[in-house]
Amino acid sequence: MKSLIFALVLMYPLYITAQSAEEIQKHAAKVETERVALWKDGRFKDAAALLKKELLYFSSLNGDTRALYNSYNYGTLYNIACAYSQAGISDSAIAYLDKSVEAGFSDFTNASADPDLFNIRNDARFKKILASIREKGDYDYILKKYGAYEKSSNPAPRFTYQSPDSKGLVNLRTKYNLDSVAGNGNEISRFINLMKWVHNSVKHDGGSTNPIIKTADALIQVCKKTDRGVNCRMMATILNEVYLSMGYKSRFITCMPKGEKFDDCHVINEVYSNTLKKWLWMDPTFETVVTDGEGNLLSIRETRYRLVNNLPVKASDEINWNGAPYSGGGDKYLHSYMTKNLFRFSIPLNSCQAFENRPASERVYLDLYPVGYNPTNVQLDKITNNNYYTTDDEQFWAGPVKD
Repeated sequence: MKSLIFALVLMYPLYITAQSAEEIQKHAAKVETERVALWKDGRFKDAAALLKKELLYFSSLNGDTRALYNSYNYGTLYNIACAYSQAGISDSAIAYLDKSVEAGFSDFTNASADPDLFNIRNDARFKKILASIREKGDYDYILKKYGAYEKSSNPAPRFTYQSPDSKGLVNLRTKYNLDSVAGNGNEISRFINLMKWVHNSVKHDGGSTNPIIKTADALIQVCKKTDRGVNCRMMATILNEVYLSMGYKSRFITCMPKGEKFDDCHVINEVYSNTLKKWLWMDPTFETVVTDGEGNLLSIRETRYRLVNNLPVKASDEINWNGAPYSGGGDKYLHSYMTKNLFRFSIPLNSCQAFENRPASERVYLDLYPVGYNPTNVQLDKITNNNYYTTDDEQFWAGPVKD
């Protein structure tokens, strides 16, 4: 059985009116209450019938809303499978489980241990479906399976970083008194203080639409004036410009799961430490760095390697979301959420102010694929549709070239 109400809360979109979102959640809560009552009474056929009506309800929503609430759709299909399994109707249970996977269900941990599916667990068809779910949703297994990279004889395009002397970055540094924000400590403490400042200055809202002007100053101001939040990409955009304004080499990194189509990814920052001679993981959304468990700061590359090889990694003790404790803490953040999102990466080749307000033709990215992954057969080591794809992690994570 899978909870549906929590998924709805997570997927709350700002561009659906509050009234319609509230109506959907209220409806789902009512149905969930009825389903739980039927489940307790052992009326599993009736529960399946109730949930089938939900499929009709879902199909009655407009297309954009259906796309946003697809987790509710595949969760409903999954629960129908559970109901039929409990009722001893194996063929229907298998059919609806298969439909849920086709619709996007990928919770391998839940499906592999769910007692509601006990009656079909030894069915060969179930084992085949579970294997397909594992390829989509067992993130630890997937990361280890695709842990390798491969050197290329072709040099990747060079990353560039905007000068802190540029007018816009000077204005940002001055307006927000970033020297004072950074403090008088060493380089590392200044990195962390600036990351924490961004985290505390702007709320995160993963369902929000992006403002038209995507510079750090514009994003901070629109959030302040309208009491709104921004998604993780905009959070990372703000921190990137903050670091650049201070003269630190910085980039924002889109961390993505295996599938070409996905409901969720995460964007974080890396800033180059001249002291440690390496990039450092900085996540302004969750106010966290990552260490090896002994206090040594890690890069994104090092964190992925350690996850693949079962080596210790640790997020900050104060990891939080908008000031509230992050559910599951640092372990869930690293071993579930980020394990999913450390499969492949994309970085702008030019780290600069207002990057995403540039014409599309001027926004070029370097993408890192693990060996064995190339679902659309892109040509490696060549720019295709403004993306340069490579399996060479050494080039991808190389430190800044001295000017």
